[in-house]
Amino acid sequence: MYLGGDETQGVSVNAVLEQFGSKRRGAIHRYRQFISEGLGQGHRDDLYQIVDQRFLGDEEFAQQMRERTQEAEDNHPVDIDLEDIIKVVCSEFGIRAQRVVQRERSREISQVRWMIGKLATEQAGYRLVEVARYINRDPGVMSRGLRKLEVRLEEDRKLQTRIGKLQLGIRKDRKVKIATR
Repeated sequence: MYLGGDETQGVSVNAVLEQFGSKRRGAIHRYRQFISEGLGQGHRDDLYQIVDQRFLGDEEFAQQMRERTQEAEDNHPVDIDLEDIIKVVCSEFGIRAQRVVQRERSREISQVRWMIGKLATEQAGYRLVEVARYINRDPGVMSRGLRKLEVRLEEDRKLQTRIGKLQLGIRKDRKVKIATR
């Protein structure tokens, strides 16, 4: 049990006990009772789902924790397929999604690919290597393109607005991504 540990070992005993009451003795009693009640349940796979690499438990539990800590979900990856991100971005720019995965090397298509990379990594938690593979591009080229896009975003208000609109489109009505062990 964590009750005998100290906070230098990675667990804030007081933070845990505060969840069970404001007085230490009563909180310890309720904590022990909580643990005892849970032991009879045995192993539960749903408790081993990892939500956005911070919450160990199911989506409902993670949502309760976010509400308790009043965190905005804007920084958490959402559950969306890469194909859907491509469709959202291509729709915004009025191009066919097929063009993104083909060998085309036009400036317009390259910039759309970089935006897909930016949005997929920042909004949905994809690794840039995954995105590059999916759209048949070299990860190094994608990485350099993203840096160019970031420089352009610092100065181009219109592009910032467009990216903001795309972020909202990607996040709309989507749940936070759950990673399983």
